[in-house]
Amino acid sequence: MSPPLRTEAHVVAPSQGAPNEGLPTVGAPLTFVITARHVEPGVALLPVDLKWPKEWGERRTARVHKRTMDGDTEVDTYRLELVPFTSGILEIPSIQLALGSTTAATEPVLVDVSSNLSNEELQVASSTQPENLAVLENMTAHNPEAALLEVWDTRPGWGITGLVVVVLLGIIVQRMIMAYLARSRIPRPPAPPRPAHEVALEELQHLRERSLLSEGELNPYYTELSRIVRTYLGARYQFDAVERTLEELMAALSERETPGLHPAEIQSLLAEADLVKFTKFQPSFESAQAAVKTAQLIVEGSRPVVLHSASDESAPTVPTSSSEASPSNEGAQP
Repeated sequence: MSPPLRTEAHVVAPSQGAPNEGLPTVGAPLTFVITARHVEPGVALLPVDLKWPKEWGERRTARVHKRTMDGDTEVDTYRLELVPFTSGILEIPSIQLALGSTTAATEPVLVDVSSNLSNEELQVASSTQPENLAVLENMTAHNPEAALLEVWDTRPGWGITGLVVVVLLGIIVQRMIMAYLARSRIPRPPAPPRPAHEVALEELQHLRERSLLSEGELNPYYTELSRIVRTYLGARYQFDAVERTLEELMAALSERETPGLHPAEIQSLLAEADLVKFTKFQPSFESAQAAVKTAQLIVEGSRPVVLHSASDESAPTVPTSSSEASPSNEGAQP
């Protein structure tokens, strides 16, 4: 008698014409297919947040679920888009699915990943330790030496003229301030700072409208995308996220209450941005577009909840988590 739930998994080789045809490459997405067969009616559920080892990252927005029938057997097929961050023989761990109270797990899959990076670039790209920052700086272009330019020294005359101008401006400004204070007796409170999620969403929209991606400027494109996400996370959860390594940033988030935030998405997005910024990795146009969409989902899913009183009928409703902001993130995938 066959078990009530059978699972299998395999990797789809890169398409023909791609670099290293038939062999996965560091930083290039590959398709991982999981198939679950069962006679009992229902849906074999795949967990939303999968715990991937540091050698792998998943693009959650590219995950696809399809249901078919094979005679009397129901078939649930999941297609996941994985990105390897290092080369060699890498293991995709066993993944567990559930059908009601019945569970089954796939066998681990070994994948031979190649790399078009040098050994030095690969070692730096696959690490987030602080001691590698000096190596990253040496891999970038150095600033040119300063040129010596001789000019006439006119500072004494300009200094006297500048002093006179400053004094006159000071008198004018002082009188303007006194006149303003005389007219306004009640000082106005300063305007509150804009919410971090509003600033981040506006900057992401500006990044979409710029021509960096269409002109192939991937390095400044991913640099700006990483800055927007890091600045938002730092402002949202009150810590310095811009100057930290990816490992330090993820550790800081794990110490905080972050409802609606998916750490796996953040780690995958920022790791891809670091690959582009510090190595020769060139993602596809579609991957770069998907990266901005992922950043938008991170911001919208983790923005703070705004509560309104029952009598305030005109107040807008704000999603409380990423499951309300994006239907695709709701619970386990059907």
